[in-house]
Amino acid sequence: RRTRHRRGDPHSDGGSARGERAQRAEPWRDVWLIAGSVGVDPAPLTLRQLLWMAEGHGRDQWARTSALLALIANAHRDPKKGRALRPSDFDPFGPERGEAIEVNRKNFGLLKDAFTRTKEGKVRP
Repeated sequence: RRTRHRRGDPHSDGGSARGERAQRAEPWRDVWLIAGSVGVDPAPLTLRQLLWMAEGHGRDQWARTSALLALIANAHRDPKKGRALRPSDFDPFGPERGEAIEVNRKNFGLLKDAFTRTKEGKVRP
């Protein structure tokens, strides 16, 4: 008696044989992994919607985690040696910090010197 599997079930390749059926199931494996991380049934959703949900879920988790990191860091910092840290200091999805410096021919020498000199100012071989 054969068991019935849902469409896209990663275990529906008929056992350990890795044939054409297994290759077709690989994209569905990714869909199920993304849906599992978000905690929803992927059937009524498109892949784009699942990816948006997964990104939103990741942003939410990082917002919480960065708040805890800021709390722990501020509890163990010396108040005389700098400002209090904010959750945005730890959040990779947080606002961009500062201006980006464009590397061009004029300032490339400075970048090269920064990475090729030792602390004593000598050029590395």
